[in-house]
Amino acid sequence: MPVELAPAYLKKTRELIKKYDIKPNKALGQNFLVSGEAVRRIIEALEPDGRNVLEIGPGLGILTEEIAKRASSAAAVEIDASMVNVLRNELGNYNNLAVIHSDFLKVDHEKIREMLGEQIAVAGNLPYYITTPIATSLLTSRLAPETIVLTVQREAAQRFFARPGERVYGPLAALSQTAYDISPVMRISASGFYPAPEVDSAVVKLSRRHGPLPDMGAFSSFLQTAFSMRRKTLGNNLNGIVSREETARILESMGLPADSRAEMLSPSELAEFSARIGR
Repeated sequence: MPVELAPAYLKKTRELIKKYDIKPNKALGQNFLVSGEAVRRIIEALEPDGRNVLEIGPGLGILTEEIAKRASSAAAVEIDASMVNVLRNELGNYNNLAVIHSDFLKVDHEKIREMLGEQIAVAGNLPYYITTPIATSLLTSRLAPETIVLTVQREAAQRFFARPGERVYGPLAALSQTAYDISPVMRISASGFYPAPEVDSAVVKLSRRHGPLPDMGAFSSFLQTAFSMRRKTLGNNLNGIVSREETARILESMGLPADSRAEMLSPSELAEFSARIGR
């Protein structure tokens, strides 16, 4: 099913803003996607046909409608009451779509799981300030999405791909790379949104790995502590959990220096260390 061309999305977005007297909220990162190419590529990456799809931050519903046309069932979680009003009025004819008025970080994931079932795919257009909290919530929740396709600021996208020793390598990189294969989908220039933001965005795809995985909630908590002071050694950062001597012993048994910092360890090494101390 082909998606609309960009001029149609831009025209529709302007019409909806006028019709509902919408004033885009910069604090909520409300820059609405109007790029037809971006919508097409996101749909291709998400593969929503016949699947159960969760969308985070649907805004005016440009992507939401394309998902609803294809998905078996869909849920869209939106924090802004004015957007919820637009979505329910404009997309109310899609019986497979539920619009949930909530902050995603406060929504009951178990209820979403009951609503959508298994094999969930997730799409989200995330503001910079909330990218890491929402991504971490997704990665550690019982939703266990099979596919996650996120539109984020380019700087935020780098956090998913970062390698040990790089400036932006941290808990998000280690957590996501442990459970998912991560691939870039595309770059979206600022002109692909209305109103245009000040920076470009990127779309990233996370495909869940099958096989044994750590307890992602416990692993996330471990990572927050391990990276709490980046220039400190693991022995110092984890001293409240495990003794410095035990940390040194475990690191050396893994073939790593006793004074290693978290930013020096790969995601798999961090996961192994976490498992060895029961975290």
